[in-house]
Amino acid sequence: MDIINAIINILFLLVTFGFFVLYVVSFCINIVRSTKALKKLKTNPKTVKAVVTENIEEKHNVHVKYKYTSPVNKQTFTDIMTFNKSDFKDQYYVDQEVDVVYPDVDDAKRVYYFPKFFSEQKQKIEAGPLFTDILICVAGAAIFGYTLTVMLASEGFGAFTGEIQLIKSGGIFQAASADTTTVGLLDMFTVLIIAVIYFMLFSYVLERLVSASMEHTHSYLKLYGIMTTAKVNTYKFGRAKDANGNKESQLKIEFRDNGDLIETNLNSHLYTETQEEYIKILYDPKHPKTTVYMR
Repeated sequence: MDIINAIINILFLLVTFGFFVLYVVSFCINIVRSTKALKKLKTNPKTVKAVVTENIEEKHNVHVKYKYTSPVNKQTFTDIMTFNKSDFKDQYYVDQEVDVVYPDVDDAKRVYYFPKFFSEQKQKIEAGPLFTDILICVAGAAIFGYTLTVMLASEGFGAFTGEIQLIKSGGIFQAASADTTTVGLLDMFTVLIIAVIYFMLFSYVLERLVSASMEHTHSYLKLYGIMTTAKVNTYKFGRAKDANGNKESQLKIEFRDNGDLIETNLNSHLYTETQEEYIKILYDPKHPKTTVYMR
């Protein structure tokens, strides 16, 4: 039993260390991707003409709404550029013509980060996602550090020899009772909290590693995507809701790309309001299964 306990304790420590390394690697990769995209934007930008349609003032921010026509799919879109009030000096006004700059990604195999700015605007890395990445790294370091400290502080290094079990009150293989209570490193509640944290963060980190955020995907496909009609084969409602209370629809769709049948999944809150059999989508010509719903 001591050997099994030692293996479980060490595996748990390695898992916490592995997740910490994953978080740090993800943060570094995202920094590199963001930096490369900004460098490409500064050295070889593409430009599209836009017109300011509205300025929306809030307590700390000003949202500049503008519309433009995509040079690829010829559709007209409306987007918003957000400024801190300290940076907004009434330099943008309704009916003003502005240039929107974005990176040339024609030679990129996949787009992970797609910044857009007004031509006169200061170009900088988006702070929100990177700040979230830092917080995740801190959480990972705290869990690993706490686990390592508890194990090193165990009497006679019992955590490594197997004399002390991972979970208190009977450990993993025994049900807790007054007669079977044993010394353990962590109580069950702590282990469950750690497991929940890892479960909640894993999908976010994985999405950051393998694809662009939904916001950047929309921005990229509006300028580079192909508009087509897709058939909705099935859909169901998920648990997530948007600000208006609409549930997220999880769709299975199909469409044609140069004669090839493409079947893929698509999530959208907007579809919940229409539930049509045929919908308009934008898809990535490089990776046709990357799609967004357009209404």
